Formats: sequence, structure tokens, C-alpha cells
Amino acid sequence: MFEDSAIATMIAKLGVCIPYHVQLFFKEVYDGCVLQRTTLVTQAFVEQIYTTKMLGSPGKAALSHLEERLQQVLGLDCYPLVLDLLTETAVTGSLTSTAIQILCQEHATTHSIDRPQDLARDILSVLQHDGYLQPQDGAFVFVSNLIRDWWQAQHGFYFVPAAQRRQG
Repeated sequence: MFEDSAIATMIAKLGVCIPYHVQLFFKEVYDGCVLQRTTLVTQAFVEQIYTTKMLGSPGKAALSHLEERLQQVLGLDCYPLVLDLLTETAVTGSLTSTAIQILCQEHATTHSIDRPQDLARDILSVLQHDGYLQPQDGAFVFVSNLIRDWWQAQHGFYFVPAAQRRQG
């Protein structure tokens, strides 16, 4: 039995009800109920499952294909920039044109990328097409709260946002 607040929390945590993510979340909640021998799903229980399972090791195993797909589609040469663009978005909540410019300049220098702004435009096109990011209020944000939170959990710990980096 689900408390109303538990259902609302599940929906809010996902942000967008991508069928695979809904299935994954319900499986983790079900497994948690079996493990704890309970039939009552509370908001606190959903929060715990989200943090420990969806964003933890089980979530990494289930969602790591997101990274693999980006490497395949965009290639290893530009993957460091892809990582920074998505991590910037996850950590700060949005990807602004200023942040894009700072990250592109940095990658052009450290990774010998020609025409980094064109590369960023191509990357953002793929990220929008594949449902990672969407434009909002002059910036880009994650479409899915789960993917945003998962991305931040996987890559955000040591990440320094673009606004805090030195510009050369």
C-alpha cells in the first residue's frame, strides 16, 4: 500500500516518467519492501530507496548505458567536454551560455579541439535529441530529474563549476 505522499515523491523524483526508469524505481521499491517485510510504502521509504538504490550502485549498474551511449555517438575525443557540460548542468542546475563558453575555451586548450563552439553546438544538439537536456529560460536543464541526480552523484563530487574556474 502506497501513501499518497510516497506516490507524489516517486513522480517528483523521476521528473519525467520514462518507462524504464519507472520500472526500475518500482522494482527497487518492491525489493525494499520484501527485504524489510513491509507492505506500507511511505515518503521516507521512497526517499531512502531513491538515494541508496537509484543513485547508488544498483542505479549505476542500470544507468551506466547513458555514458556508454554518449561515448559511442559523440566519440572519445569530445567525451571530456560532454562530461563537463552535463556535470555543469547537474551540479549548478542549468547550463548557461557563459558556462558553455568557459568550458569550451578550457577544452580547446587542454584537448586541442578546433572550433570548440561548433563542437559544443553539435554536442548540445545530440543531448537535446536524445532527451538529456532541454532549453529553459535561456539555458539548458536536464529533462529527467533522475538522470540529473544520477549524473551529479556519479560525476559531481570533485567538479568545479565553470563560474568558479579561472578564465585565461
